[in-house]
Amino acid sequence: MHYIFLLFTVFFQTTLFAADPIIKVSVNPPSIGTNEFAEIQIDVINESLAEIPMPSTNSSKFTIAYKGVISKREINHINGNTEIRNITSYIYQYTPLATGKITIPTFIIKTKRSNTIYSPSSSITVEKTDKLQVPNSRNRGNPFGMFYEGPTEAFLQIDVTRDSMPQNTGFIADLYLFSDDPNFLKKIQLPRQAYPPRFDGGIVHSVTIPEQTEIITRQFGTGVLYGKRLTQYIVFPLETGTLSFYPPAFQVRNGFQNLNIVGDPVEIESIPITKNLTYIGENLAISTHLSQYQMNATEEQSLTVSIEGDGNVDFFVDPFKNVSLTNLFISTPTSTLELGIEDSNNSNNIYMKKVFTYTIIPKQEGSYTIPSITLNYTDNKGSVKSSQTETLTLQVVNNKSLNNTNTKKLTSLPEISQLFSYSSGLPYIIGSIILGLLMMLGAFLKSLENQKLSTNINYARASGAKKRLQKIMADGEQAIQKNQYKEAARLIRQSILYFCADKFSISNSSSPPEIIDYLKNNNIEFLLEKGFLQLLSELDFHAFASTPSETQIKGYLSEAYLILDTIDKIKIKKDS
Repeated sequence: MHYIFLLFTVFFQTTLFAADPIIKVSVNPPSIGTNEFAEIQIDVINESLAEIPMPSTNSSKFTIAYKGVISKREINHINGNTEIRNITSYIYQYTPLATGKITIPTFIIKTKRSNTIYSPSSSITVEKTDKLQVPNSRNRGNPFGMFYEGPTEAFLQIDVTRDSMPQNTGFIADLYLFSDDPNFLKKIQLPRQAYPPRFDGGIVHSVTIPEQTEIITRQFGTGVLYGKRLTQYIVFPLETGTLSFYPPAFQVRNGFQNLNIVGDPVEIESIPITKNLTYIGENLAISTHLSQYQMNATEEQSLTVSIEGDGNVDFFVDPFKNVSLTNLFISTPTSTLELGIEDSNNSNNIYMKKVFTYTIIPKQEGSYTIPSITLNYTDNKGSVKSSQTETLTLQVVNNKSLNNTNTKKLTSLPEISQLFSYSSGLPYIIGSIILGLLMMLGAFLKSLENQKLSTNINYARASGAKKRLQKIMADGEQAIQKNQYKEAARLIRQSILYFCADKFSISNSSSPPEIIDYLKNNNIEFLLEKGFLQLLSELDFHAFASTPSETQIKGYLSEAYLILDTIDKIKIKKDS
């Protein structure tokens, strides 16, 4: 009877899971402001997925970042019938970049049975919130603070030197933080960037500026607010038409929540001058230089190419790409980019310099002529101009140190009598005995290790955690070396969550807040709690939304090693 019931249960569940899965999408809350987040939850009922659901399209109106997964089972008894529902909920964070009623794209869902399903569509309403209420430092710790005025207002403002320009012509954008409280601006440090600036159809370069202390005033409607310049950008529109430049968002602490200080995008009109995208500017100069003009064969030296101008010199890549010289090796170059502004009131005084560095190696002696390089470009009126380098002559002489091998001392060969000389077998016997003892000792130590792994749960857990951590972190470092920064962010995030799961014997799907709750519930002190949550939040964003820069991902890697080292040192109570 028990076997019949078991077979019936298996058949029942198999039939249940063979049915079409149920997909539900919920957005909470359904209406938010531009400085708030929403949560998208995709419930997959009675189906196992091969991977997490992914949005079918990208949009300039929002970003979607994967946050984690929750699994549960529901058993309902209705009118004598038993219904079993396995529910897997995938959670995403929705960050708005525009206002209005915005349609959230369907999610592509791939099952383990190789089926592709599309989730129902959904929408969200985003209302404009120019100003953000942030904590007022004037009231903190003051017992009479309730008699002071309310919280400070703060928002971001982008100032551009021009709102109409030729395609691929640079303009300057200054980012200001405005507030009704000048003391707030004096005390606040540069807030943490929640997401970087974005220019749809163009590129953005950040300019290093000295720390700004000057406080300006500006009229907004009927009121006067105080402002401070945070940073500066050089921006180039590559596409034509009306393009939107979105300022970054900065994160601040507001009570018990992290909120973003945001600003409105600026519209830029990009005017076509030529049919093809090209360098556009009034000045362009190119020059070449050798570190030495006489050298020996097979030695290496540097060839540098400098391109300077008032436009987007980053447009040029590898000027010597199509140059080939017999018996002269020219490597793939490395490059650096310098940005500068001579006068921020005149956008034509943008200064850019790109330097390519090549390694060259002549294979034999002789005279080598490095040809002139010509770059064509277009001025702001549409006229075609060009700039070129001078030819360079390199004299290569015979490398005497390579040819005078007769003066080099060679290691003497052993005499024939040495090869056939008799020796006692005693040293080999002793060596074999010592080797055997070492092998026995190694086997004994290995057996102790295996015994400890089988009897000490905490030791086995820590050992397995470290092995998996080392592998994932090694994969993450390799992804950085391959410039796969989004994949590196995913792997670093995975390494931290998996290491916590292995060490604390909790679910792999535990979210960062759940891990913190576990530590608190077990009275485990974790001094890096704030940095842990912040790092995981940013890794989530970059792993499944925006690709991080090389500087960002290397910084995340360093923070991850610090946090992992701290977690590794946490002492866990013995299992009962």
